[in-house]
Amino acid sequence: MWEGVQADEVLGTIQASGLNLPPDTAKVSSSSGCDLICSYNWQIGGIEIISPGCVAEWKKIDLPLNLTGARRDHARSTDQLRVPRHSFEPLFRAVEVMNPRLRFNDVDIICNRNSLRNLILFSSQRYLQNFRVNLLVVNNTLFIERCERDASIIIRGSYDRGFGRAFEKACTTYPEGLDASSSHHCVLSYPLGDLSCVVRFEVDASYNETKEPGASGSTNSLSSELENRSTNCPQSGNPETSHVVDSMRQAGLRHQTAAAEIKTGVRLKPSNKCMEQLWFGRTPWLIRGVHSNGTFHKVVVANVGASFIEWEEDHQTQLQKLVMTLKQLRSIARDLGGGNCVAIFERSLGSQTLKVFKAVEEKQALPEEMIAKFWGP
Repeated sequence: MWEGVQADEVLGTIQASGLNLPPDTAKVSSSSGCDLICSYNWQIGGIEIISPGCVAEWKKIDLPLNLTGARRDHARSTDQLRVPRHSFEPLFRAVEVMNPRLRFNDVDIICNRNSLRNLILFSSQRYLQNFRVNLLVVNNTLFIERCERDASIIIRGSYDRGFGRAFEKACTTYPEGLDASSSHHCVLSYPLGDLSCVVRFEVDASYNETKEPGASGSTNSLSSELENRSTNCPQSGNPETSHVVDSMRQAGLRHQTAAAEIKTGVRLKPSNKCMEQLWFGRTPWLIRGVHSNGTFHKVVVANVGASFIEWEEDHQTQLQKLVMTLKQLRSIARDLGGGNCVAIFERSLGSQTLKVFKAVEEKQALPEEMIAKFWGP
């Protein structure tokens, strides 16, 4: 059992086998598009963010690319990463800069892409590892916090025991002024069936098949103008940056169509094995590097965004059951009067059951002043 859980009392359970869809279940579709809420870059060291953020650009590389001398795993203390007490606070600090007038009263779900991937695997009764998510409610909005036994994973991702991070670093470059970034995070708003969702995720790269990095129209000039005028995590936005922010927001919307996920392996991983991750992040490009003992000899770039509609049609039932799971989690958390509970899936229990417990620690999803600001009139 995970720490910080009152395990003696189960507040609710969700059985994957019991997710029976009614005939009038809303269709899940990406056809309505998405809106960019905000973006930010974590800086090396993991203690501050810059917002608006900018993703690293994919650059032309020569093959073979030898990375055999690269460190193969990211030590847990490499960047001494620090996660705030409120894990979604960086998101809202970025919103203060990019969308200060935005209100979240009509948002149903705020979560990380990783949580959606775990929950769709659960609701589809497919194989998955143990996972935990923290559930917190603000008014009618359910926050689903990712929870890892090592908190640094939340910022920088899972430990790379292969050459993935080394390949990513060798093949991408951040624009001038953001070269001290350790990662780029994007936050999108889109409907999931009849739920309004805000989803945060990391973007590996920006891929543009029609121009070289740094060409006219790239984000380099904007990021240079933004340098020294961005905000870090504990600060709020500066009105003087409004024209820069507006420009960066539009650039962000354009660059979402160039967002790319990078995968590596000794064999070419089929693109359909990555579709859930790509679909939830509305990430149209998949870049796969193939290596032999750290020497990369093949790179395949595919525009998988063209397959989103076909994929969601083929997986409509699974997506609808995900929506049902999200609704049930929100209902259980709301009944507790503000949430502050924990949902846990344990494979050792022998059944596809998600159990919800009360959390030991009392906390809110966000600092009180943020709740008042973004859920106010």
